[in-house]
Amino acid sequence: MTFSLILTVLRRRWKTIAAFALLGALGGIALWTAMPTKYSATTSLVVSAGVSNPFTGTKEEVNIRTEQEILGSRQVAERASEALGVDLVPGSFLLSQVDVAAPSGSQVLQVTVSASSPSEAAKAADALSEAYLEFRREGADTVVDGYLEKIDGQLAELQAGPRDDATNSLIATLQQQRLSLLLSSSEPGRIIGEAEVPSSPSTPGLIVSLAGGIVGGIVLGIGAALLRERTDPLVRSADRLEKIVGAVPLVSSSHHQHGFWASLADHVADATESEGVVQRVLLRGVGVSDAADWANHLENALADAESDAGALKDGVDLWAVDVDEEEDGSESSVLRSEDAEAHARIIDASGLGSARAVARLAVGADVVVLLVPSDARSADVESDFELLRSTERPLVVGFDPTREQEPADSPSA
Repeated sequence: MTFSLILTVLRRRWKTIAAFALLGALGGIALWTAMPTKYSATTSLVVSAGVSNPFTGTKEEVNIRTEQEILGSRQVAERASEALGVDLVPGSFLLSQVDVAAPSGSQVLQVTVSASSPSEAAKAADALSEAYLEFRREGADTVVDGYLEKIDGQLAELQAGPRDDATNSLIATLQQQRLSLLLSSSEPGRIIGEAEVPSSPSTPGLIVSLAGGIVGGIVLGIGAALLRERTDPLVRSADRLEKIVGAVPLVSSSHHQHGFWASLADHVADATESEGVVQRVLLRGVGVSDAADWANHLENALADAESDAGALKDGVDLWAVDVDEEEDGSESSVLRSEDAEAHARIIDASGLGSARAVARLAVGADVVVLLVPSDARSADVESDFELLRSTERPLVVGFDPTREQEPADSPSA
């Protein structure tokens, strides 16, 4: 489907898109009404590396993704809830309304808390940050205590045994390591930006919700319009009819204008093989039992064309085939019933339900005209088109979007 064809479809299906846009707008308003007002506050903190291992000399590196998970954990939330004096129940904002971000390439954590009041959001963000640092500080103290316990055990063992220079040197080294551990800072990090009390809600306002709903509705409407276009069984438009008839001449009009019928008459004249004089025209309306109005328009247009060419105005005669009498009749019996003095005869075969009868009439015609209303079924149009094209007679197709088809059986072989 080309871009221009998509635009044509969207213009034709604008009501569908407008309906979805309206539903989206209503949905946005409903969402804004139902959504509770939330305020968000953010606290920033930097994470420090752990205590150096006195035995290997290595320092524990900070895994910022692990620290991000720890800051958002339930253990930290429990400590913060105690500091705030609130109960940590399932669904608490300290669990469900917390977002921890870790900017790439840094050791900075940003914790954002959403709450129903501005002050509550700011206090909760700071409380979670303090609780996290305290949790990490306790972990660092536990590591230091483990190192001290191991050093003290080695010192006790060495001091209880015989002394020599090597032993005294090792004892001095261990004592120095112990002192370094005691003097080392176990600070796991620090807050570099306390939360500020927000002055406006973080939840979308009415304008944003309304705009989002409309945009979402338009997107869904476009999808629905394209889906309807692909699944619609009716012709609806000239561009869809053109896909069926291909290179066969197609005349279309948005309303009954003399120009449309004059153009159709010109195509009929151009398609004839009898030196510009049309003698027999077979008219077939898809899905209608009586195309008298179409035939009258075509009759007048052909009469005008013949008048311009020097023929008489009354040189065109309209003949409607009687379905009951001619269902199994031959072409010759129909043609003998016409006015022998007329220059051109229009045979209205719209009411024929027999494909064989239609084919016989088409074989004897100079030109076949297939007229299609906008609500004709594509399958019926394809059936009639293939039937008439198989007769190898000149074929012209007309599209009338203002005419509605009547309940009628499609030709059956």
